[in-house]
Amino acid sequence: MAPAADTSRRHAHAGDRAYAVVVTLLGGSVLFVVGLIVMVCTRLSWPAFAKLGFFRFLAGSDWNPVEDSFGALPFIYGTLVTSAIAIVLAIPVAIGLALFLTEMSPDRVRRIVSFFVEILAAIPSVVFGLWGLLVLVPVLRDTIEPALSR
Repeated sequence: MAPAADTSRRHAHAGDRAYAVVVTLLGGSVLFVVGLIVMVCTRLSWPAFAKLGFFRFLAGSDWNPVEDSFGALPFIYGTLVTSAIAIVLAIPVAIGLALFLTEMSPDRVRRIVSFFVEILAAIPSVVFGLWGLLVLVPVLRDTIEPALSR
């Protein structure tokens, strides 16, 4: 009786073993793709690093294509500052909204607002950027800026 139970156990877990192999291969392929991206980016940026030096490129602040002089520090600094400002503005709003929805709001309001929060979370930030570029910029340029300049 023990050998039959052993074979049925082996057959019962064949799907689990196949799943584990597939998941391991997919995880390895993700690491392979990330490594490939790093390798291609390094290969394409190597001429700039060879001419300027890695630290000189990162710490330089000039950007003059005519003289082949490039520095990434203003772009790195701008990215870090805008990210920090976004985090500082978003954290109090997010915590306040979460506290309101979980502790104070009526059930009907909670369902409606939670739905819209989930929809906003599902939309990639690139879409919001494109919306700002295509919708908000013309409105600001044509309506609000002339009114403010007067």
